[in-house]
Amino acid sequence: MAVGGETASFCGTMKYFLGLLGGLQVADGLLTQLFVGNGVVREGNPLMEPLVLGGGFLLLKVAGAVFSVVVIYFTYRLFPRLALAAASGMVAFYGAVAFWNILVLLVLSGAPYLGLLQALAYW
Repeated sequence: MAVGGETASFCGTMKYFLGLLGGLQVADGLLTQLFVGNGVVREGNPLMEPLVLGGGFLLLKVAGAVFSVVVIYFTYRLFPRLALAAASGMVAFYGAVAFWNILVLLVLSGAPYLGLLQALAYW
């Protein structure tokens, strides 16, 4: 099977997506732990809130990141296009989550040039 001119070997695009996916998931966990742990925001997922407040959340987040990367890696060996689409979608989702977390951080820091972004954050 070929993806983007590559044979069944692991293509560079997929390596990039898997690294980005793992990094974004861990960054999401770190920012969530920072914001929720310090009482700045509230966790939106009621099932995860006790873990974030009680500890163990970051370990679970890292384990989930490793698990998702491994599953997509092995899926890639059988269904490269499906794995690439799944990785792309997950990177887009976690990229949006990371953007939102950074937006919240900027708004809460009181940056003066964020009038429009403040309106978006409170929306």
